[in-house]
Amino acid sequence: MSGKTTLVRGPGGRSNLHGKALTAKVLSALVPGDECSDPDHPGLRCRCVEGSPPQRVFFYRYRNAEGSLRQVKIGVLGAMTLVEIRSQWQTLQARVRSGGDPREEAKTERAQVTGERVAKKQAEQAKVLTVGKVVERYLDERIDRMRKPKGAAETRRILNQLVNLQTWAEKQRHAPRGRKRSRLPKAVRDVAQLPAAEFTRIMAHDLLAAFGETAPRSGAVARAELRGAWRYGIEIGLLPGPSPLEKVPGARKDTFGAVVVERTSRARFLSREEAGQLLRWMAEPGTYSRTVRDVLEIVLRTGMRSGEVCAIHSRELSWREGVLWLDIPADRMKSARAHSVPLVGRVQEIVA
Repeated sequence: MSGKTTLVRGPGGRSNLHGKALTAKVLSALVPGDECSDPDHPGLRCRCVEGSPPQRVFFYRYRNAEGSLRQVKIGVLGAMTLVEIRSQWQTLQARVRSGGDPREEAKTERAQVTGERVAKKQAEQAKVLTVGKVVERYLDERIDRMRKPKGAAETRRILNQLVNLQTWAEKQRHAPRGRKRSRLPKAVRDVAQLPAAEFTRIMAHDLLAAFGETAPRSGAVARAELRGAWRYGIEIGLLPGPSPLEKVPGARKDTFGAVVVERTSRARFLSREEAGQLLRWMAEPGTYSRTVRDVLEIVLRTGMRSGEVCAIHSRELSWREGVLWLDIPADRMKSARAHSVPLVGRVQEIVA
């Protein structure tokens, strides 16, 4: 061989290997901390690292197309022969000469392998992960922690009824006589035990359509919460994305779950004459008890929610500039913001 083998010694100084070929004998003389290069194979270097026994690690140092100095590991002597190492060096050198960057290529390959491994793991989880488990985790970790007990309980009721719709329908069918029965949805089935990977968009659409057929408002809530459960599952890595339950981009209307779910706007309200008729009817004997009548009248005259009216306490009432005000604290409001309502006329008479 022509050329010289140079060796850089660690803290112990340099070794006298000049003029010697990079052979197995030379490599065996290296001690941890030594690093040598082979002029007959430009860029091929060997580093001796601590171990039992010490390892001779080979790597290739080169400059990429932008002139940046890079290096990529080739392998360890023993696991690979010196012939195999030099053959790999030759392959890497050819890739660099053709404009490639082995280090970046290796990084891209590792990322791809990692991505495939994660996707495979998610797919395996999805096989045993059921729709009911996705919903339950969403309720436990998101809804119960972020909403008030009453709202969380109602969301739990709607979602559990949705994923167990067939069971719920059967109970309604066999309800005792005299008990009000809901009109049963058609072609429903329970999906709580269905693998999440098998829960398709069309299945969710049909389920929501059946659910919303008897309760359009609850159907709209169910659609929003089912989407929320799937988004949360994707967010925490429980489900692969994207969600199959989202609105189609660019669509004018969100018809997922059937058009019946869209009929949720509260455009109907009582006219002045109708409100008067209702108030006069409630005042007649035998309609409602006085307590129920007073609550309904306050609701009609102020627009407050019935729950807010039922929970009115004397400590929330105060006179300001001749007007009786109801100051509702934030913890009693659905929006979690304090709210004040002036009580005048008939409402003031009822409350006072």
